[in-house]
Amino acid sequence: MTGLYDIHCHLLPGVDDGAETEKESEGMLAMEYNQGVRHIFLTPHYRRGMFETKQEKLDVLIQQICEMAHRIGPDLTVYPGCEFYADDRLLDTLEEHRKFFLGGSDHALIEFGAGTSQVELRETLCGVLSYGWTPVLAHAERYDCVTKDFTFLEELSDLGVLISVNAGSVLGQNGISAKKFCRSLIKYDLLDLIGSDAHGLRRRKPDLGACAAYLTKKYGSNYMRRIMIDHPQKIMEGR
Repeated sequence: MTGLYDIHCHLLPGVDDGAETEKESEGMLAMEYNQGVRHIFLTPHYRRGMFETKQEKLDVLIQQICEMAHRIGPDLTVYPGCEFYADDRLLDTLEEHRKFFLGGSDHALIEFGAGTSQVELRETLCGVLSYGWTPVLAHAERYDCVTKDFTFLEELSDLGVLISVNAGSVLGQNGISAKKFCRSLIKYDLLDLIGSDAHGLRRRKPDLGACAAYLTKKYGSNYMRRIMIDHPQKIMEGR
């Protein structure tokens, strides 16, 4: 299967804890392409006091990766993005960095601390929604306040929050609990998006091809296509 979207990938070289060099970025692009990925959102971390790469530098790196992707395959497209860390200044951060919403859409990829409470998570995401933006919850399988309460998860979904998980968790690479959670998300039709959250060629490497094959085998090609192609395509189309 080709045409897959990777909505979460740390592929820009030297800006966070992802790819360290341009060579590693190129290798990750080639690996994604060989797995059938044709659209990649570049989502470096933005976390105050830890990862605060200047927009000008990101613009240069994104252009370099665009050119690199075109050399690997003329149908391989990369888009700007960011993984925003939720803190008490998140809304200001989002306002300042709107050009790094997913592909220039109104969707923002947001991660939380592992110990975030339901109250904190709800208030933060409702704040984002109140601005007319759509929050995409990064790797939902990591938050106890979400994984242990599906009623809360349904509430978030009803509010308009999009739920994403990492491909490795679907495949069982991050433990049986994470895999069971992903299975339940699928069962109750609460899963919206899947990203690789790839960080390199040796650790946390791209694995969307294997994830697509797994979903196809377990749930059918139509379901796989809906989650890994149709849903992210709708983000780009503003739907």
